[in-house]
Amino acid sequence: MVSAHKPIIIKGNPELHGDFSVDITSSGAWQAKVQSSAGKENLRISYGQYNLKAKLPSFNIQGDGSADATQMQISLSIPDVHVTGKDASEIILPKADLQATFIQEKKSPQASLSSGNFILSLPDAKVKRDALTGSADVTLTGKIEPQPLQDIKSLQISGELAVDNAKAEEQESLVTIDSLEGRVPWQWFLADRETAGRINITGIKWKNKDLGSFESTVRLKNRTYLLDGRFTHSFLNGLVTNVTGQAGGDAEYQASLAIQMDPTPIQFTASGQN
Repeated sequence: MVSAHKPIIIKGNPELHGDFSVDITSSGAWQAKVQSSAGKENLRISYGQYNLKAKLPSFNIQGDGSADATQMQISLSIPDVHVTGKDASEIILPKADLQATFIQEKKSPQASLSSGNFILSLPDAKVKRDALTGSADVTLTGKIEPQPLQDIKSLQISGELAVDNAKAEEQESLVTIDSLEGRVPWQWFLADRETAGRINITGIKWKNKDLGSFESTVRLKNRTYLLDGRFTHSFLNGLVTNVTGQAGGDAEYQASLAIQMDPTPIQFTASGQN
């Protein structure tokens, strides 16, 4: 059976204008630079059920190299990004910024090592789907340790997804979250490595009544995420719900979640007038 890949469709005829320069010395060393500024035209891209609209990006690519090493630095900024889906979901980004560095060093005539890093910043990202709305500052980082690199399948990379200043509201159930902060590790084809992150959620409310807060560690071991957290109830002093779970797997995807009440005695507080 042959699987059909969905095409990426670029609509219109957007034009990118930029400057290019290159210098080559007699020894074979070189320096090159390509840069452009953001244009006023819109970029429109369709992929499957999703449509993207944004202003034309600005970018700056600089590189230098010799017989022994090559280095590239990339800076890309896309303003006014608006993604819509056929299910009426929306993602709105005032801008998306990417900073990346790639280095390749020759260690012998037959072998070279590649390394690099990147930072993708999505400040004040807003999402909407049905009755759920939310916003957050999102940052995705990645690092490539020095390694031989033949193709994408041999690439080994690790990083972190950071979420700050996040808020959410579900309008039908009237559940809101005042603050969510998170650090979630990720990795690509790295075996026998364990990294840790955290999630903190405060101001969990229903109809403006404070329900409590949630905090958890998040560990990534090989390709499995392990969650170990606790929900502290506000309206039942002393009551804690322990939440553990895992998701992922090396051979096949599996997920599980366990919820258990802490045996800490519950204290009720009441006040009033006769």
